[in-house]
Amino acid sequence: MDRPSNPTPADPESAYGAKCARLLELSTHPRFTSVALPVFPLADGPARKFLNSARDTSGETGGAPPPGAAGETGETPPRDAAGETAGTPPQDTAGELVAGYARFLRRQWPGLADEIARTCGPAPWIVRSSGAEDQEDNINAGGYDSLVCAGPEELPAVVAAVVFSGYGEHAVAQQRLADPDFRPAPIAAFVQPLVDGGDTSGPPPAPQETPRLGRPETDRTARLLAALHDHFGMARLDCEWVLETDAGTVSVTSLTEYEEGTGVVGQLSLGFGFASAQRLDGTDNSVVWLSGDGRTPLWRGEVLRSVQVRAAHLVQVRPAVAFDPAPTVQVLTDEDRAVWEDAHAGRPVDLLVPPRRVAATAFLAAARLDDAWTQYLRLDAEQRAATGHVLVERGSPAEHAAVMFRQYGVAVLRCRAEDVPESASYVLADPWAERCYFGTGHPPRARTVPRRVAAVPSGCRLLFDERSCGRAAEALADGRQPGPEAMPGYAELRTAAHLSPRRVNAWSRAASCPTPNATTGTARR
Repeated sequence: MDRPSNPTPADPESAYGAKCARLLELSTHPRFTSVALPVFPLADGPARKFLNSARDTSGETGGAPPPGAAGETGETPPRDAAGETAGTPPQDTAGELVAGYARFLRRQWPGLADEIARTCGPAPWIVRSSGAEDQEDNINAGGYDSLVCAGPEELPAVVAAVVFSGYGEHAVAQQRLADPDFRPAPIAAFVQPLVDGGDTSGPPPAPQETPRLGRPETDRTARLLAALHDHFGMARLDCEWVLETDAGTVSVTSLTEYEEGTGVVGQLSLGFGFASAQRLDGTDNSVVWLSGDGRTPLWRGEVLRSVQVRAAHLVQVRPAVAFDPAPTVQVLTDEDRAVWEDAHAGRPVDLLVPPRRVAATAFLAAARLDDAWTQYLRLDAEQRAATGHVLVERGSPAEHAAVMFRQYGVAVLRCRAEDVPESASYVLADPWAERCYFGTGHPPRARTVPRRVAAVPSGCRLLFDERSCGRAAEALADGRQPGPEAMPGYAELRTAAHLSPRRVNAWSRAASCPTPNATTGTARR
């Protein structure tokens, strides 16, 4: 077999997948070269040739091969490789495929690392998936692996692991939500430089701290997002970013909508560390809500650490069809809300993913959002149809699991475990009141009315420092805490559309600026 080649195709999306093709396009576009990273694409053709040749040798397309015979690849995968059976390939089969393809790459493409280095610079790199994902009808967030490659020696094994990452049990189960007949196959991949924000000039972030960007940086991000919406012609986008800051690497996921005349509306979720915005591990992420029209952003976070951004890198662009910053939903009537409040155990709730309609359904409960998604995948079709809510103690609306729950119309609620009654068999969430109601047995019918509800995360507030305001700075200088009316953006908040009076009043009470003796760079709620 000839050495695999990497020619420039006429149709990059067909050759490399939508995910890679978008980033490849941006890497050479003058509007985005300041944030786009180099891309080295890897088509799935070599992996498919590896499988076909090995199957031919093992007799799957003809008679049995001679004893000890090996094909051009020198590998003989098991008979159910590449989805040749309807079931999920066993884990040992996937492992054999990865090992075999890694050996194949070492023999057939010995100069691969050098070619990548000429495009992406020296290792470390990140090898990323570009399979059946990031499409309007199949987001498949987190369905494949993207893995760090520390150096050239481990490159073949890392590439092979990404190319065959769709063979895992979790990956197959997630794909079969959209396509019950899905059979795993090798996928395209691509390589990019690994952004290392380890060179910090400030102290490392404390465990409870989450990032806060200054207003100039949030405005710049909004302008870049507007340009991306315009370039791809997509009203709603899900983008991932990596920031190099004085406090180390900051991971960001943006979920935004753009309309001419309104601007960019939506949220940015931020966390310290590699991929922390896509999958929570330790501290919850901070969130900034962009209100469009240049309005003052709103922030959520218990302990916000101000960071200085040295460089920003765009690493993902995909459609976000299911995201709506102000969805029209059926909410409880005022009269029925009082009935449910009297007859059920009502609890305050943080709506990470609002329900598409208000209805009492069965629910899943888990500590983490990732765990809840794993539970959901293990349900049968009838159980999934009955499950309309997921309750978690920790989670972010921008996590991969939240993206998938949003895609399938399942509401995600964040609340304390002790707030969930042990006897509860159903829950109903009312996004206008930001409360959920638990009950047991057969739920009563809910009377609802349509209402447009802004999807601003609970706990957001106006936040600023004394340099960004006038009257508030004067009050601070006199040793007084300014009232809400002195805060920048307060008038805008009072007139924002689709917000309940309860939400506006809560934000006004929570709005704050640092006290004169506050720690520099940190704002505490």
